[in-house]
Amino acid sequence: MQFLFGLLHKGKGKAVETTFGIKLSPGLREGLLKWTEREIKDKASRLQIELVDLFHSVTVTCQVSLTCQHLLGFEEEERASTFVPLALTLNQSFQLCSLPVSQLHLLCQALRNPYCKIKDLRFFWRLISSSCGALAAVLSTNQWLTELEFSETKLEASALKLLCEGLKDTNCKLQKLKLCASLLPEGSEAVCRYLSCVLICNPDLTELDPSENPLADIGVKYLCVGLRHSNCKVEKLDLSTCHSTDASCVELSSFLQVSQALKELFVFANVLGNTGVQHLYEGLQHTKGIIENLVLL
Repeated sequence: MQFLFGLLHKGKGKAVETTFGIKLSPGLREGLLKWTEREIKDKASRLQIELVDLFHSVTVTCQVSLTCQHLLGFEEEERASTFVPLALTLNQSFQLCSLPVSQLHLLCQALRNPYCKIKDLRFFWRLISSSCGALAAVLSTNQWLTELEFSETKLEASALKLLCEGLKDTNCKLQKLKLCASLLPEGSEAVCRYLSCVLICNPDLTELDPSENPLADIGVKYLCVGLRHSNCKVEKLDLSTCHSTDASCVELSSFLQVSQALKELFVFANVLGNTGVQHLYEGLQHTKGIIENLVLL
């Protein structure tokens, strides 16, 4: 009811019509508005429900352009007026391509709201350390968030270190982490150390994708320390285009021999020779789990 009430607000009429491509007649608008007002008065207790929770329950197939005031449930118009409209896909997924640091912090504040049930959060621009600190706080408090993706965001090692602090928190329930083409070359070794600690501390993480990053053999080595740990439950690992050679296959072979959870492994577009493939074959022969999908080329 609150969702309808907001859409029927006189000041937002044109925005609604532009977004949905539908023009509401004055008579229909007036009738819906009166019905909504009457229902809200009759069921005042429902006003305790947060707007973000209502968005979670709405099922549509289109994208709705909303201001952050509607998204966060702010009452103060001036507090939300500095925000630019965001594209919010109402399937529990965010895809953010550009947002100033100050606004990102306020968005993180909303994500920490216990009524926020966004499950999939995706970033497509560079994040600095302070931004990742705010995201770390989200990961340590929001138990609904299960998928986090950074694509071509150029995460510095210091920024990812802060992010990993949130990923290691016992309250973090993240299941899928994608860092595709997101790391600086000089930070890949340190990044793998941080990710290794996450794999040890977070048994909920089942998918890890650091593909298209120059991890090299040293990075894969540190990553496998966490992968081999008994707490690690990774089922899908994507190490494609990571500048790996046969030396990485030695580490992966030892991981394959102890993992009982891994089902999918992608190592294509690397510099693997016959020796490397042989190491992987030996690991597969002694694996304790069941590999369902292995991609080498």
